[in-house]
Amino acid sequence: MALTPAEENELVAHARFMAPAGCVRSRQILAMHAELVGLRDDPLFDCTDAAHPAWWRGHDYTAAAFCREVTGILDGRDDGRGVANDPWETVRRRLLAMHAELVGLRAGLAEMTAFRDNAVADLGEWMERAGRAERDRAARVCEATDPETTD
Repeated sequence: MALTPAEENELVAHARFMAPAGCVRSRQILAMHAELVGLRDDPLFDCTDAAHPAWWRGHDYTAAAFCREVTGILDGRDDGRGVANDPWETVRRRLLAMHAELVGLRAGLAEMTAFRDNAVADLGEWMERAGRAERDRAARVCEATDPETTD
């Protein structure tokens, strides 16, 4: 014999009222009701502790799939071919654009680093030449003004 939703609600309400008073049968009814609710796929319970296990499996699968897709975009494995449904396609396009910008920024940074390294090397070389030239000039001045070397 199946209960109508109204009868079920009345039975559960009565059992909830009687269970604190120590009614064993009420506790059994509440336990059976909790088990039945757990076996039903009721959309009202989605995203709650009472959600059907299949809802949570779908949630976990979807979360893992999106993490895999985002990681693929950030690692450069998604070349942008194909189309997905919104809202994922909009997010995907934004991530692809961000990744392309990041690749450009990395290339620019590598260029700037190479320029800086070359500039530092050139400056070091210039300072070494200038230092040698200054030492040579100082040596010539010393030789020119040294009374022992002049006639």
